[in-house]
Amino acid sequence: MERVDFLPPHIGADAAPQSAAERADAYAAVPLLNCLLREVAEPLPDPGPRPVYRLPGGRLLRVRPGRRPAGPEVGTAAGGWHPVGHTELVKLVAEELRRHTGLPNHELPIEMTDSRDAVAALLAVRARATPPADPYLRSEQALVTG
Repeated sequence: MERVDFLPPHIGADAAPQSAAERADAYAAVPLLNCLLREVAEPLPDPGPRPVYRLPGGRLLRVRPGRRPAGPEVGTAAGGWHPVGHTELVKLVAEELRRHTGLPNHELPIEMTDSRDAVAALLAVRARATPPADPYLRSEQALVTG
């Protein structure tokens, strides 16, 4: 029976296969992006095919649309877009939440990184495990993150 992964991060139909680290980064980025978009980002009108948001610090952020945003990019001074990896996303989220609340939280980036590391460990174990034959158990164990 094939491995089931019902909710993988959206990487696009034409994307190359991802390494385990890239998959962990993608899974861990989704809740960070959801928090940033829901709590502090201001959607810009008529963004085109990918939503664009203004962050409290003035930076522009665009993501792949949907329930699980992915592929974050920040606007550059030259008018282009720069992809944001997990480490940079952690820093961006912490900075923007600090701007929004006015309160620093030095533990937050550590917690976000620890969460990503837990996802990486889970993915590593799952890669070696045999999926359960029972469809119910397989569906119960299919979610990598909440």
